[in-house]
Amino acid sequence: MSFRTISRRVRIVSVIVAITWATLSSSLGQSGVANANGGVSCFSATLNGAKEVPANASTATGFATIVLNALQTSITVNLSFSGLVAPATAAHIHAPAPAGVNAPVLFPFVPFPAATSGNVSGQVFAMTPTQVAQLQGGLFYVNIHDSIFPGGEIRGQFAPAPCGVNTLNLCFNDGRVNNGAIECAQPVAIYCENGGVTLYAVYKGVGYLAFKETKAQLATFPANPSQNTLLQAWKNAIWLYRLTNGNLQVNARTPDNKGYVFIWGGC
Repeated sequence: MSFRTISRRVRIVSVIVAITWATLSSSLGQSGVANANGGVSCFSATLNGAKEVPANASTATGFATIVLNALQTSITVNLSFSGLVAPATAAHIHAPAPAGVNAPVLFPFVPFPAATSGNVSGQVFAMTPTQVAQLQGGLFYVNIHDSIFPGGEIRGQFAPAPCGVNTLNLCFNDGRVNNGAIECAQPVAIYCENGGVTLYAVYKGVGYLAFKETKAQLATFPANPSQNTLLQAWKNAIWLYRLTNGNLQVNARTPDNKGYVFIWGGC
């Protein structure tokens, strides 16, 4: 897909986050990052073979997000992966264990695609107060198993991730500055156009077109009350979901692979 910078004519009507991970980590510690609209907390994990115990040389990758509801009684999990050496046989969330240590299976993903690349979305698991504390303490991890690596080919440790806040803060290196922004740290820019949504990957202050969903295209994916729906994915780096309540959610990798989650009411 070709890259192009964001047009001056595109009208910003949605809310964009531009907060560095260092700022979030220092101010919020391991408690998760709360969404300004709803009080949920978000976590993400980047999966690879180097994080497995024992580590392996797999070139497969994955990305997972957890949204902890405001009551802290359940989590909603999305997981995307690509490049496994053999079709996946299982995937699980394990706890409690820090990075470099194995732990028992806590939540299995059921069903899970028997494929070398794929995704699951909207899997919901009930949480106890003890499990919430473990998640907030960095003791949850996710991994994917296959016949070549029955103990797990790729793994990722969950850490707090931005959910999104009601702040417009976006700037570009070509001199355009919106709303007095002085920092370009967010990995994605979300634009609403005529009822549709356009997403750009943002790198070093420059926006690159990821994908567009028109109003008509979005209308073909109404809310599914039983599970979230994946609408678009770009280069294993940006994912757009329709949530069960009708809202839209973007998951994206940050430059440091920590992860970003943004939820809004749609265009």
